[in-house]
Amino acid sequence: MRYCFCVILFAVFALALEAQSNRSIAADKQWLDETCPRSWGPSTWKGCIDRNKRALVSLQPTQPGPWLKYERSNQSAPPDGTERPERNPPERSEPLRRPGSPEQERPVFSELTRSAQDGLIILGYDVGFADGFIGPRTTAAVAAFQRDMGMPETGIVSPDLIIKIGAAIGIAAAPDTEPEVADTATGKTGSGFVISKSGHLLTNAHVVSGCRSLTAGDGRRISPVAVDEIVDLAILRIADHAGPTAKFRKNGSVRLGEDIIVVGFPYQGLLSSGLSVTKGSVSALAGISDDGGLIQISAPVQAGNSGGPALDSSGHVIGVVVSKLDAIEVLAALGDVPQNVNFAVAQNTAEKFILDHGLSVPSENSFEVVPTADIAASAEQYTVMINCTY
Repeated sequence: MRYCFCVILFAVFALALEAQSNRSIAADKQWLDETCPRSWGPSTWKGCIDRNKRALVSLQPTQPGPWLKYERSNQSAPPDGTERPERNPPERSEPLRRPGSPEQERPVFSELTRSAQDGLIILGYDVGFADGFIGPRTTAAVAAFQRDMGMPETGIVSPDLIIKIGAAIGIAAAPDTEPEVADTATGKTGSGFVISKSGHLLTNAHVVSGCRSLTAGDGRRISPVAVDEIVDLAILRIADHAGPTAKFRKNGSVRLGEDIIVVGFPYQGLLSSGLSVTKGSVSALAGISDDGGLIQISAPVQAGNSGGPALDSSGHVIGVVVSKLDAIEVLAALGDVPQNVNFAVAQNTAEKFILDHGLSVPSENSFEVVPTADIAASAEQYTVMINCTY
């Protein structure tokens, strides 16, 4: 009788221990469910569980023994099953962070981050995968780019960073945008246009750089007056000019999408020795990296067009042709061939340069649309081919 009573008492005691164990495990599971919501997605949820359950020994595999289910990683096992560590509140080897704390923020996909990663990969930085998530490699790559650009090394992706990356890609893709002169071993040719009755010409600085002597296509002597390599403009003076001058547009700013006409003398010695005319439109109101001193145009330009006028539909000057993207370099860098991505010095930049050197700016209002053939006929009288001899 006493034996049976002891067996029954032991069974009741064992059942009580098991119930307490189940309640403790259930409490830990409930806490983990609150800390790591399943709505986060399978991979993120599993990572959260793996990180946090290390502090809850009740959910870890242990050696057999009822008290070991409750053992904490910072406690020693009790000598027998009569004493168990306190369950409420549970002690943990590391403080756990609720979602939203800086130490355990839920990973968030960002198109901005992926754009930054794509750009940094093009520039040769190691971001790992361009997956749109911030990780240690992406943060390190962002900081390295910021350091190389002289920016504060925050490692943070921002809209300003995207602009800087885009600018760096643009510069890398087109490091040289001044090839629009027909260059030979003994010299080069470019274009210019008359802006005063005294025979002053406006052209690009790179057209006249390194020249021992300058002459017009008809042999007249040309002398330099002022050169500014920063804005890439130069004022020259041609002898014995008696013809008309070009006129800048007086009314209204350049408009995106408006028609444009480019005149000049490309590929001298290969193509026609006469004036060349091409048409296009204003593609953008700024150049590479939002350079406000330039406008982007789609009118085709070739070597020798540099320094020629870019005209509106009334035949008035709204820019000075200066460059185009190097198709071979862009193809090598981006795997794509640019189509008619050309640039002209903006009208306001050219006018300021003229005024700064003591000349007046000839101008007229643009009201009517003039036939392209008539504009070309007028441009022939004031557009000059410039021969440079080294």
